[in-house]
Amino acid sequence: MAATNQKDDEKRHEHQMQSVKRSNHSSAEGAESSVPESHYPWDVPEYNKIARFFASLSESKIETTKCTLCNTIQWPPRSICSNCLCTDLDWIEIPKTGTVVGFSKAYVGTNPGEEPPMLVAAVHLDGEGALRLLTRISKAKFEDMKVGMKVKFARAALVNGKPYWEHEPLTN
Repeated sequence: MAATNQKDDEKRHEHQMQSVKRSNHSSAEGAESSVPESHYPWDVPEYNKIARFFASLSESKIETTKCTLCNTIQWPPRSICSNCLCTDLDWIEIPKTGTVVGFSKAYVGTNPGEEPPMLVAAVHLDGEGALRLLTRISKAKFEDMKVGMKVKFARAALVNGKPYWEHEPLTN
């Protein structure tokens, strides 16, 4: 059993090193370097049943799971339904529009190269499931934000191995 765990650890480490190659622009030669993007292989299906969530972020989409038995939409995505404990879940894309229910300026949690503060909001997403999502808001000033303001999905990605998404005001 110890050999199996060691093989799993070696496989996980190999995946981290191979899947996240980035160019190291700080070196004089411009050599390629392998930098693990995270400590956990979130995006590897054999290690994580919600790996598709991370793959969808790489495609600038946000997907989550929906129970096939009771139709409960899970947020964040899960491998087991939080309502009925069913393990048969489908993947769905979350709604692209919603309504701001609260907002604030955040001075911590920025990505490298970003200047604080960032504008964040709790958004009640349109559609079924009554999902609420904490998101960054782009293309808006704090002074122009209002509870009840409509927003739309702008983009999603994995930034430094971490999930990232943002919305922007919906203009008619």
